[in-house]
Amino acid sequence: KRAAMSQEIEEEQEFEGLIASQDDNDLERNGVEMTERRGGSRQSRQKQKQEAADGILIGSNGSILAQFMLEGRGRLACGLVCALFVVVLTPRLFSLFSWSSPEHMHRIRQQNQIKNYQKGTALMINVHVTHHAGETVSSSLGRAPHTDGCPSVACNEPRPPEDHVVESKYPYQHPWTYQDTGRNIAIVRQYFHFIGWEFKRPPKGAVSLADTNWDHQNLVSIFVTRDPITRMLAEDARVKQAYPFVYNRDSGSEDQWMQFAKDDAYGDNYALRILAGKDCCNGANTDARHLENAKDLLRRFTFIIDIDCLDESLHAVADALGIELAQSGSDQKRTKHSHVPGSYQNVPYPGVLQFMLGRNHASLELHEWAKQHAIVQCQNEDLDDTTLVVRGGDDDGDGRSP
Repeated sequence: KRAAMSQEIEEEQEFEGLIASQDDNDLERNGVEMTERRGGSRQSRQKQKQEAADGILIGSNGSILAQFMLEGRGRLACGLVCALFVVVLTPRLFSLFSWSSPEHMHRIRQQNQIKNYQKGTALMINVHVTHHAGETVSSSLGRAPHTDGCPSVACNEPRPPEDHVVESKYPYQHPWTYQDTGRNIAIVRQYFHFIGWEFKRPPKGAVSLADTNWDHQNLVSIFVTRDPITRMLAEDARVKQAYPFVYNRDSGSEDQWMQFAKDDAYGDNYALRILAGKDCCNGANTDARHLENAKDLLRRFTFIIDIDCLDESLHAVADALGIELAQSGSDQKRTKHSHVPGSYQNVPYPGVLQFMLGRNHASLELHEWAKQHAIVQCQNEDLDDTTLVVRGGDDDGDGRSP
C-alpha cells in the first residue's frame, strides 16, 4: 500500500513538472498521456487490491472450496456442506438438550439406584400409606429369597433380639432429613435390604417426606397409588368401630353416611395429606400447590406401582432389581388390597358419593397422574363410570358437585 502511494506521489510531481516546463501544446499532449497513465495505474492498483483480498479469502494453500465460492461455482457445494452439517449435528444437538430434561435425569438416576441395589449397596424403602397394599409389598419384595430380608415387625422396624441391630444407632424415626439420608442408609443396609415406612397420618415433627434425599444413589424408593374412594371403603378396624354401616351396604342412613364422608380422619384427601405435608388439605378447596408438591415428590421415586395391577407391577419391580418374589407373595394378598370392581356402588346414596368425589378431587387427580407414571400401565380396569366424574365439588354436604 505504501509503495502504491509513493508511486502516485511521484506521478503527481512528474505531472506538475510537465505543466511548468512544457508549452501549451506539449502540456495538452502530455497531460492527456499522463491522465491515461494515471487512470491505468489506478485500475492496476484496484486490481491488485482485489487480488490481495481474494488471496486472503482463498488462503495461502488455495482452498478449492473457497475459490469455487469466489467464482460463483461453490454455491452448490456450500449448500451441500450446510445440509450435511444440519443432518449430522441436529440429532446430536437434540440429544444434548434432552440430556438435561427431567425425564432423562430420572432415568439416569433410576438406573444408578438399581445398579447399586444389585451391587448390594442400595436400600429399598416402601412409603406405605395405610391400605395401599403395604403388607403385600413387604411380604413379596421385603422377604424375597436370597436377600437380606426386612425388619421383623411388618418389615417396618426391627425387634431385638430377633433382629440383630444396634438399637442405639438404628434410625427408628422417619422420614429422614436430607443430610441424614446417606448415613441412615448405610446403617440400615448392614441388616436389611428393604424397610417400610407406614403412615396413617402426616409425619409428625418438622421433617416431611419431601425432606428425605430420594435422589440418593443408594436409595430405591417405592410408592403404591390407590383410588382415594376405594381406600376410604377398605376394611379398617377404626372405621368398622366408628361407622359399622360402611361394610353393610343395606344399613346406615344418608346422614350417617354423610357424617362418615365428612370425617377428616378418613375422607379428606388421605394419601395427598401424607405426601404433601401437614398444612394439606382442605377438602374440595384444597390448594393446587399441594397437588403439585405431591407430584414433585413422586417424581423423585424410583418406582410407582398402580394397585389395580399389583401383581404385574411387583413382578416388574423384581425383574428390574434382579430378584425373585417371595412365594407367599401378592397372589395370597391380592383380593384384600385390590380395587373391587364397582366398589363405588357400595355407597348407597348418590349425593354422598358425589360429595366424597368432590371433596377428594385433588387426590383423584394425583392418583390419575401417578397411574400414568407407574411401572406397569394397567390395561383391563373394570371401574365404574363415576370414577371419571369429579374434578371439583362442594364442601357443604348438600351433595351437589359442579
